[in-house]
Amino acid sequence: FAQRAFESGNDYWGWRYLSRGSHYLADLGNPFHVKALPGWLLMKKVFSSRELFNIVSAVHQSYEVYVERRFREAFGPFKQALLQGAREGQCGRGDIQAQLTTYIQRAEKRHNPIFYYLFDRFGRELLSAFDQMDANSQLDASIQTNRCSADAARVIFKETNLSKLDFLDRITGEILFDVGRMLGLLFAGFSSKS
Repeated sequence: FAQRAFESGNDYWGWRYLSRGSHYLADLGNPFHVKALPGWLLMKKVFSSRELFNIVSAVHQSYEVYVERRFREAFGPFKQALLQGAREGQCGRGDIQAQLTTYIQRAEKRHNPIFYYLFDRFGRELLSAFDQMDANSQLDASIQTNRCSADAARVIFKETNLSKLDFLDRITGEILFDVGRMLGLLFAGFSSKS
């Protein structure tokens, strides 16, 4: 759609479609956007839907809180990973469509290690930041989890937990490299058609 919009002289819609497409492409690199929960947890909590809802919401939102905070503090390794990946993608040859499946599979494989890490290392203290979640509430789950984000950030980034962030920093850097690479491929492929 972006290509057609630019070709027809409608730059506004060209940029809108291109930005929307790049957003979706970046989302496909986020482990929590391609997989909801580990299979073992579903099997273990299948008859406790409220607890399952709370755990999955808490862990997903906690990872979002962690990444957002790192970006807001201009965490250097994340910036470098994105830039390095984008440079590689721009210089690389290949069809983005052909690499999309592998990209999504890598994101999916990273889900469980991150999920387990947050669940095991931060445990009950992190989950309790989301105790006010209610699966039966009229409020959307995203609104509820956002209301709990400040408490989750206090747990994740408190002084005694800072040493626990090394694993998350490393694996998130790998994710951001992949995201940058795919975006670089997208823009390189798009600009070669222009």
